[in-house]
Amino acid sequence: METEKSQETIRKDLEDNSVKVAQIGPEGEKKVRYAAVINDMNHVAGRCGMGEVMGSKNLKAIVVKRNQNVNVENPKSVRQLAQWMARYVDDITHDLNTFGTGSAMDVYEATGNLPVHNLRDGEFPNVNSISAQAVKEHVRVGMETCFTCAIQDRFFTSEIPKRYKGLGILETVPIEDLGSKKIRLFKYVATWRSLSNCLVMCLFVPWSVQQKVNIVRSVTGWNTTTFELMKVSERTIDLAMVFNISEGFTEKDDWLPLRFFKPKTSGALSDTAVNSEMLRKAKSTYYAMMGWDGQGVLTQTKLEELDIAWVRGFSH
Repeated sequence: METEKSQETIRKDLEDNSVKVAQIGPEGEKKVRYAAVINDMNHVAGRCGMGEVMGSKNLKAIVVKRNQNVNVENPKSVRQLAQWMARYVDDITHDLNTFGTGSAMDVYEATGNLPVHNLRDGEFPNVNSISAQAVKEHVRVGMETCFTCAIQDRFFTSEIPKRYKGLGILETVPIEDLGSKKIRLFKYVATWRSLSNCLVMCLFVPWSVQQKVNIVRSVTGWNTTTFELMKVSERTIDLAMVFNISEGFTEKDDWLPLRFFKPKTSGALSDTAVNSEMLRKAKSTYYAMMGWDGQGVLTQTKLEELDIAWVRGFSH
């Protein structure tokens, strides 16, 4: 069933036009690899093929109907944090609020990182005709946000975001570097970003480390810390790895497509490519930092440290 008709049917059956609907269309039902999830007919979750995942589970839609207020431990603190973001969001994410996603397409093209022809080529001469700036000038009629959010879309930057400095990340490393220093920084940032999934918070909202901790404290009343939240996030990453291994994946699947090990046909990356041996060493370093063995299996010591020793039998 088409998404618009599906939403109309759901709201009619529930006799409530205010219910929120996240659903898939015919493509998701047919398990198309890149199928998206459609939210309230206005927003599209198009990354990672989540529509196919719903379709594989015969899940057409998820519907949420409000029947009570959400109580938080410290409403005043939550309100102050929200007001602060609303007040300064344009200063922090000006390009995002002005143009939305795509404002840096010219930069991506200039650096060879625009996925032209499935990442084969590095140049796209007409990039400026499809950029967010061009859309704003010729096509766009307005900007919207997700429900009650202050952010209209994504922020692009070539500097270290201030929100990461609370994790001890104070300096950059060269783009081509695959040494232990970069792997350590990658581990920190990946763990912190994964926390947003645990908290059901959007990555695009540029909360600082301390602000995110304060949000959790204000909503739940828990006297939590950055360290504790990082450990929560680390557990989710490790449990995902355990699940993958239990489903038959191995460390060999933790690798890039062959295309990344060849120079692009044009553009800034036409004379360089990822060094497979350097990447293999970097992967081994990351595994060791995560407490995984050479096969990606969590060591008993790491399981004990994260208090998830009960999953040991699932990781073989």
